[in-house]
Amino acid sequence: MSRSSCQKLPASPELCAEWERLLAIMPEAARVAITPELWNQEWLHALELPVREMAISDLSWLFDVPLWAVDEKPFQVTPNQVRTHPRKFAAQYKRTIASDLVWPIHVMRFRGRWIVLDGVHRLLKADLSGKQSVRVMVLSPDDYNSIVFPSKE
Repeated sequence: MSRSSCQKLPASPELCAEWERLLAIMPEAARVAITPELWNQEWLHALELPVREMAISDLSWLFDVPLWAVDEKPFQVTPNQVRTHPRKFAAQYKRTIASDLVWPIHVMRFRGRWIVLDGVHRLLKADLSGKQSVRVMVLSPDDYNSIVFPSKE
């Protein structure tokens, strides 16, 4: 059954609590690249959007944002730090190398810039591989709103 034929359910209390915890500890440097709403990755992957090429340079500012965890502590390392110190940040480097560039990266405009909703490891892998562009699916504001969990109110 496709998501469009199902009613969207609110996020579980546990998921909401975890998201609130992450928002509370999120550094300002990460807030410019992460939307404040809780959204559903399954709903994101179910979107049927056209795939196009985007220059990595349009997204490369994200390489300096602390998006990734170290030892299960979020927002500790940037993709550029992983690039520079792959042994020190082995878990994130392994995720990067294991990522599959067959899958497009999900992007959208946020606060005047392109951000990645899903696919930063793939973005870094493409850059490490010497690619100049990546395959992306661009979400419109309506597409984004369709993947945000509804409020319980």
